[in-house]
Amino acid sequence: MKRQILLLSVSLTLIGCASNPKSDYSDALDDLNSEISRIERLKEQERTAKYESREYLYCKDHGCGIKRVNGENLLPAEYEMLNPRFHAIDRGYLAFTYNKDGSRSGLMDYSYKKITPPIFNSGKIPPVVQKEDYIIYGETIDGTPKKGVAGTTGVIFPPKFHNIHHVSKDIFTFQNQENGKWGLIRRDGKIIVDEQLDQSASAYENQEGGETVFKFINEGKTYIVNESGDTLLTLDDSKISFSVNNKLVYQKKRQIRTYDR
Repeated sequence: MKRQILLLSVSLTLIGCASNPKSDYSDALDDLNSEISRIERLKEQERTAKYESREYLYCKDHGCGIKRVNGENLLPAEYEMLNPRFHAIDRGYLAFTYNKDGSRSGLMDYSYKKITPPIFNSGKIPPVVQKEDYIIYGETIDGTPKKGVAGTTGVIFPPKFHNIHHVSKDIFTFQNQENGKWGLIRRDGKIIVDEQLDQSASAYENQEGGETVFKFINEGKTYIVNESGDTLLTLDDSKISFSVNNKLVYQKKRQIRTYDR
């Protein structure tokens, strides 16, 4: 009898010590709600920080500058014109134009450091936002008009050419004022063809990712050169008509021929 009473007592004690399912559920729910609240607080802090770090254009006392919403002054209000595109920074835009006196503009990056001095005629600046973009600009040096090239990395070629045009990719054709001849130059300043051409070069781009070739005329002959300046074809009496299927089509003695690139 005593043994039965002892077993009953132990059983009741074990039952009393067993976990309460309802209590466990409540504890788990409290933990979940606490974690949700913590995450929401973090999200709210992130939203606030993102909002306060937003940048905007402001103007006062006849000048414009750039601030953050939190009040941080990034650029003093001393510019007549600023043209940032804040919404496009995530798309890789690298630069925008600025102007202090209304006559000439320059390029500035989104760290608000000047890429170029104010060297461009205002109102004549094409969109320059990507690394490969460029601006051809003019300057009168010793009474002689010269042209140069600038981009998002700064001045590429200072004004030293009588004329310069973009041909293809990172290659430009330029003209020497003294002899009127044309040449080819890379964006990095490497001369592909010296200024010895009668006409500016034109490009035939390979649409399948191959090498671009260039056509120019010199002393009555038509030349085809590659991006390294190597001559691929010299045609005495031929005329390049068009490029098709990545082949140059030319006429030679009334016969249509092709040159496979």
